[in-house]
Amino acid sequence: IRFVYTLIPFVGISVLFKRFNSIDNWNIYHLGVLYGIVGLAYNSSRMIGRAFDNFQKLILTGDLDVFYIRPHSIILQIFGSQFYL
Repeated sequence: IRFVYTLIPFVGISVLFKRFNSIDNWNIYHLGVLYGIVGLAYNSSRMIGRAFDNFQKLILTGDLDVFYIRPHSIILQIFGSQFYL
């Protein structure tokens, strides 16, 4: 069902391109490549950087202190603490 979430805006824009064949030398194929690159970048950042969404929770519960006793950088540890596929 996640593919429907990403497909609906592209279908709406493709209907627009059926009405107007091209917009300033952009056709539906150029737009498809751009939409794919933007979607891949957005979902990759959500997958990798998810731990920063819960950063306030780490501070409030005191779990951030665990990251300070390790020899690696704080940002690298927070990146690696939650990784969602």
